[in-house]
Amino acid sequence: MICFHLSFEKERIPANDPKMNFKKTFTGGIKAAPTIGIIVGTQMIAQSHTEKCLMKITGKNDKPNFPSMLASTIAVGIVSAPPLAVFNGQTMGCKAMESLKSLSVRQASAIVAGETSFLFSLRISDPLGKKMKTIKYF
Repeated sequence: MICFHLSFEKERIPANDPKMNFKKTFTGGIKAAPTIGIIVGTQMIAQSHTEKCLMKITGKNDKPNFPSMLASTIAVGIVSAPPLAVFNGQTMGCKAMESLKSLSVRQASAIVAGETSFLFSLRISDPLGKKMKTIKYF
């Protein structure tokens, strides 16, 4: 049994698989919400701390720049991949070690790309919003 499966092809669902109804989907989301909240909160704190460390290393302590924002989000995305793979596996009924053993480079890369884009969009939303407010229109 492969517990963590991410495919870019359309999967065939066997006819005997039960379909998830609204109630199961909703209760599953409620059960996952605390874990997801902890993961996202930890990622945001880690991203901020990593960005500050990168700024100290580069000697640019005045304000965050684009490369430090991007590098810190990539670093946090990479570190987040294994725990998220475990969480995804657990939502499918697999054990933690089973999920990690079945995690491929392609799957980890997809997780890193998704988490990096998510964290980067969160990180640049405030500075980008402030910049957009200063743009003069006609």
